[in-house]
Amino acid sequence: MRKSNPLLTLVALASLTALALLAGRSALAQGSPRVIFLHHSCGENLINQGGVREGLTALGYAFYDHGYNDDGLRLADGSSSGTNFDVPGDNTDPDGLAAIFSQPLHDPPDNTFSYLMQYDVIAFKSCFPTSNIESDQQLADYHSYYLSIRERVDQYPDKLFIIVTQPPQVPNNSDPAEAARARAFTQWLQSDEYLGGRSNLFVFDFFGLLAGGDNFLRPEYRGDEWDAHPNEQANQEIGPLFVTFIDEAIRSAWSGEPRPTPAATEPPPSATHPPSPIEPLPVSGLVDTFEAGTAGWTGEGDGMGSTVEYTADSTVVHGGTASLHIGYDIVPGGWIDCGRAFETVQDWSNAASISLWLRTDGPAQTVTLMLFSGDPNAPTPFEADLTAEGDWTQSVLAWGDFSRAEWAE
Repeated sequence: MRKSNPLLTLVALASLTALALLAGRSALAQGSPRVIFLHHSCGENLINQGGVREGLTALGYAFYDHGYNDDGLRLADGSSSGTNFDVPGDNTDPDGLAAIFSQPLHDPPDNTFSYLMQYDVIAFKSCFPTSNIESDQQLADYHSYYLSIRERVDQYPDKLFIIVTQPPQVPNNSDPAEAARARAFTQWLQSDEYLGGRSNLFVFDFFGLLAGGDNFLRPEYRGDEWDAHPNEQANQEIGPLFVTFIDEAIRSAWSGEPRPTPAATEPPPSATHPPSPIEPLPVSGLVDTFEAGTAGWTGEGDGMGSTVEYTADSTVVHGGTASLHIGYDIVPGGWIDCGRAFETVQDWSNAASISLWLRTDGPAQTVTLMLFSGDPNAPTPFEADLTAEGDWTQSVLAWGDFSRAEWAE
């Protein structure tokens, strides 16, 4: 059971008693996720004054944002792309967002939805006029718009969507009944009734962090009594919370970590700096540290001249005292593999993912990680590709990132 591959094939041999959720591969596990944030002026201020781009960049993400059409798309380095997504009517109110999510998906993209879907993580928000909810019927209409958005989200489980609730109004531009409905709307978006346990849909409660007990913009967050744009203090305090929320949402969707909890409605005054760079995911169970040598490992070539050698190496290590050093020479159209078999059946069903640290001495290499699952006497092979390039880099593959090998019987 071998697959022709012009590059290195790293095969992990394991018989698992329960390997589930073998759906389509998630783009979130293919390196640094690309994040897009669709917003208007309040979102732009949050990004610029709250250190959002700097915070997400420090965590290893590529963060893009799109404001009004005249402002267009900003690239990961913060520069203008000179293009826009042609948002219909520049409308990001609930009805406008619902219209965007009803657009067809085209490749190459020629509408707002298709442009957004080029990214791995899609965050979007309405502005503070959405908090002027004049009637219960208007509130019900908002529910309807977001239910249609949810229906479209369900069609793309390999994408991560983050709803950012709208900012609150100031009292001079609204009234208590409207403000109460605005609060009710944002709470409904965060409810189990709306989210329904979905693993690719999250809600960042911008409203809840900005609003006081009266459901209006907190006095300390106002520029003046007629302007509902949150001021610099608000953005400096909430920006880092937004960064952390996005990071935790990605980790939850990517590696099965717990969903991020809603941020406290009293943001800490000290939260004015981006969080520290991302730390490696915690290790919950080691498959092999190579510190005991290469017992259980085997290597094999294609019989056409391709060769492989493997050894425990104590001179180039990432952690601990050893690594597995694989040297190979592959003829055109050939393959090699290096894998480990276990004497007893392995049950990894309580884990959400498998992690490897890889490095190369030469050019980037495509690696196929293979797991054998099911009946130990007739296991089924599942595959996922990853790339080793340069110095040590961690790759994390969730079970859903593996697909049944096409060559398998």
